Amino acid sequence: MSFLAPLYLLATLAIGLPIAFHMIRRSPQAKQLFSSVMFLSPDPPRMTRRSRIEDWLLLLLRALAVCLLAFAFARPFLRAQENEQIPQTPGRQMAILLDISASMQRDDCWNQAQQALKKLASEITHNDTVALTIFDSDRQDILNFNEWTQLPLESRSAALLERAGQITPGWLPTQAGRALIHAAETLDDLDTPSGTKQVILISDMQSGAGWDVLNGFTWPENVTLRTIPVSPTDPSNATLQLAASDVSPEETVRIRVANSPDSISDTFQIGWRDPFSSSPASSPEIDPASRTISLSVPPGQSRIIQVPLEKSGTAKTLLLIGDQAEFDNTCHLVIDEVQQLRVVYLGPEEKQTGPNDPRFFLSALFSQTPSRKVDIIDWHTGPTPPETEEKSISWLLIGGEPDQTQTTWIHNWIANGGTALFVARNSNQAAALFDILRIPAMTVEEAEISNYAMMQQVDFTSPIFQQFNDPRFSDFTKIHFWKYRKLPSDALPNARTLASFDDGSPALIEMPMGKGTLHVLTSGWNRDDSNLALSSKFVPLMNGLLEQAAPVQNLRYQHTVGDEIPLSELGIDSHEIHLLQGDRQLKLPADGTFRFDRPGWFRFGGTEEELAKETAVQVAVNLPAEESRTDPLPLDLLTAHGVKLEQSAPSQTSSVELTPLQRRQLMNTELESRQQWWRWLVVAALLALVTESLLATRRRNAITALASTP
Repeated sequence: MSFLAPLYLLATLAIGLPIAFHMIRRSPQAKQLFSSVMFLSPDPPRMTRRSRIEDWLLLLLRALAVCLLAFAFARPFLRAQENEQIPQTPGRQMAILLDISASMQRDDCWNQAQQALKKLASEITHNDTVALTIFDSDRQDILNFNEWTQLPLESRSAALLERAGQITPGWLPTQAGRALIHAAETLDDLDTPSGTKQVILISDMQSGAGWDVLNGFTWPENVTLRTIPVSPTDPSNATLQLAASDVSPEETVRIRVANSPDSISDTFQIGWRDPFSSSPASSPEIDPASRTISLSVPPGQSRIIQVPLEKSGTAKTLLLIGDQAEFDNTCHLVIDEVQQLRVVYLGPEEKQTGPNDPRFFLSALFSQTPSRKVDIIDWHTGPTPPETEEKSISWLLIGGEPDQTQTTWIHNWIANGGTALFVARNSNQAAALFDILRIPAMTVEEAEISNYAMMQQVDFTSPIFQQFNDPRFSDFTKIHFWKYRKLPSDALPNARTLASFDDGSPALIEMPMGKGTLHVLTSGWNRDDSNLALSSKFVPLMNGLLEQAAPVQNLRYQHTVGDEIPLSELGIDSHEIHLLQGDRQLKLPADGTFRFDRPGWFRFGGTEEELAKETAVQVAVNLPAEESRTDPLPLDLLTAHGVKLEQSAPSQTSSVELTPLQRRQLMNTELESRQQWWRWLVVAALLALVTESLLATRRRNAITALASTP
């Protein structure tokens, strides 16, 4: 047993008063005069022995009443066992969401969030159940409901603050909407007695936090949301973003500068970062040698400007000066490398003009894009392949009849990994195919066509035709062939027919040769053979063949924080990938994925030595544009999404942070208020006093009756 006010136990010393009263011997008060003794001198009675207690029952009742009153004022209570410290009565189920996204790095935001969490810890009572979850684009439970109930009562709030004290904001974007949905569903699924279920959101409430996902969610009726917004001292924020997903090697780069609606600044400067600056990465400096651009962006608006591109280096950093919120004032970029492709065309020696010349259609086939440039080189007029590096040739088109030297070179080049397309323009020229394959010559005949032939039985599983695998694009019947050559595909080594004519003769054949591949088209695209060149299928078909020879580089050099990249897409031939980012260096499995967790430059290589070479793969990572929308979200928009907001924040105790002794005293008060033993002690004291009064009255009446007896 414990006492809430143990000093009142000193009142038990008052039991000495009844004892003292019982020990005092009083002189008889009643006097009776007798005439026979009137002439004698008065002499008081003499005690022959010490005073003694004559009525033990009255003494005990009076002492008991005093002790019971003293115990009642001391407020006794029974301290329950560890697993039953407080009766399980309905309390609050509180799911606390703490924002740790990049925008929380702004001035004083994180400090305010920590102070808000401390205030919440002081408001938690012992029948509350609490969970703490941190979130950005992900969620992580720091303290769940099960762990909370297993902690001792006196250490729960301290454990909450201790775990939260080890957290700092990161660089991932905010997804507050998804965090709210998860917390509301968790509370709604709790099988607990009726009580308040509450989501408490500690965040800067930025408008770019992905609130739209709440539109398709039905908010539980028994769950309320309490928001604790934090805000920086200066709400201004301007951001620097790329206006395109990739940066091509042009003379300028397009940049978007956006200013928040509540900003108090509108004048900024843009410049390239000084790569030799000794300033910290958190506050870099503009290169004095670069051109600085001044611009004005009114609050709530954005502007797109063209910044002259530096010529040296492929990885660059652009800075925005004039904004106090520095977390999104840096834009990292990597200049995309243009894929240079060289296509060698071996045509007939006799020159033709117009649509009958296959070379006539090649110039417009492969358009130049920001990431790819295709050069077509004629074997007879340009540098011949034996005089050029074999690795520099991406694709070989054979539309003429090669001589013996050319045939030998073509065979060796394909066998070493090259890809070529052989176009059979006539039966004599088609016979050169057997020399390239190094197989015995066979008879090639011209097909007999009464009107025209059509291409059917297309293998849409092939990467070349996979782009046509849709009912809207799979019709090849509009392509008419007036001439084609019949090749014995069964006699060709490892031949695979990708498309056939309506009589079953092969139209496009694929054959592996060593490490390379040879495709054979049994009809030409010149006007005498077909109208293939005039078809909408011609350009994608030829580009599909080119991509088989030189696959398009799908690697993106511009990413945002939170993106994941399969390491196999880097094109690094190694069983492990080395990563360098700032001072951080990691080893990653080549078949895994990597998630960008911060802005900056990331360099990938097969070895540590490759990280310092130009051959290392560089990727630039920036903050998502939504994370820079830091203007606060109006709470009425949450109500419009169906969220049930709490009207006023409850405060069951003082908002001042409590010491451990005060917390223990609060727990004792809670226990005593539930048990209220003092009420029964007061009742017992009253019963003792009533019994004592009755006995005392009865004794006094007996003494009076005895005294009045003659």
